[in-house]
Amino acid sequence: MQKETKLKQQDKKTKEIEDFIFFLEENKFDSGNVRNFMKRFRLARLLRMITGLLLITAGILVIVLPMPGSVEIATLFYFTPEDGIAVSDIIALGVMLLGIILVVKDNIYYGSIIK
Repeated sequence: MQKETKLKQQDKKTKEIEDFIFFLEENKFDSGNVRNFMKRFRLARLLRMITGLLLITAGILVIVLPMPGSVEIATLFYFTPEDGIAVSDIIALGVMLLGIILVVKDNIYYGSIIK
């Protein structure tokens, strides 16, 4: 049973290597192509990082700065008669979570050699 499983895994790896060799033979790569790809890849990563940091900052500002009464939708939980957790605070937490995901996503290693 284990030998059959190992043989299937080896056959799969061999097929993947053959497919990769075929891909490299069919597509011509040079240093200019790779350099352009890496520039675009790094630029996209930088823009995602900046966007994530801006979203985190905007979320913090919405929570910390006092909002006018016309912008506050409703207060869900009151700490004091004047202060509490409002719907805008919950939306700001969602925006901050999205920003954190954008920032952290780039630092997760997916098994790629491109870093």
